[in-house]
Amino acid sequence: MKRKTMIIANLAIAVVLVVLSIAVFSADFGRIYTTVAAPVTIGNTANKNVSFMICVESQSDGAAVDEIMNTLALRKVSATFFVTGSWAMRNPQRIRNMQTLGFEIANHGFSGGDMRKMSVEQKKKEILDTHTLVKGLVGVDMKLFLPPANGYNRDLLKISEGLGYTVVLSCCDVKSTAKDASAASIFEKATEKPQNGHLILICPTAYVVDALPSILDFYADLEFGVIKVSDNIAV
Repeated sequence: MKRKTMIIANLAIAVVLVVLSIAVFSADFGRIYTTVAAPVTIGNTANKNVSFMICVESQSDGAAVDEIMNTLALRKVSATFFVTGSWAMRNPQRIRNMQTLGFEIANHGFSGGDMRKMSVEQKKKEILDTHTLVKGLVGVDMKLFLPPANGYNRDLLKISEGLGYTVVLSCCDVKSTAKDASAASIFEKATEKPQNGHLILICPTAYVVDALPSILDFYADLEFGVIKVSDNIAV
């Protein structure tokens, strides 16, 4: 009888320990994973707006950036320019022009390299160096971050969040730097299946300069607003 009682007692203790272990693991798992926000991939679908995420990388053509800014300003619509720090460092006046014309400036890392392959410290430095540079030029504390090549991992999400950034990815890439790109292909991809809240990724090229007026006409005809990404993703 004593032996049976002891076995039951030991089983009860084992069950309690298992339950406690599961509870602790679940709490830790939740603390680790649920506090890291997922990337934003679309804006507010309740409103008839789209946003252009203009990806200005290290090798981007400054003249194409100028033409795109001029076209957007003439049409009185806005956009968000995601700039690398290396490009901003070489084009300080263009960064100032973005601010003067009322465009949103956002972070695209410093070098434009794949940040998934970088150490935690390198990831942090890529974001912070660009942040510091742009703030020094125009006094803006950027809040949106687009990882180069839309590539991210959990470390990058956690670092970005810790630095006060929202990670944004496009839901429509017009492939403006593809070898077979043309003004016609860019127009086709940028206007394919238009939806509320679309975030459309464009890199500044001569083909984009040619296609942009027709793209803006297309969305104007459908009565879509063309707004900053931060306004589009706002709840």
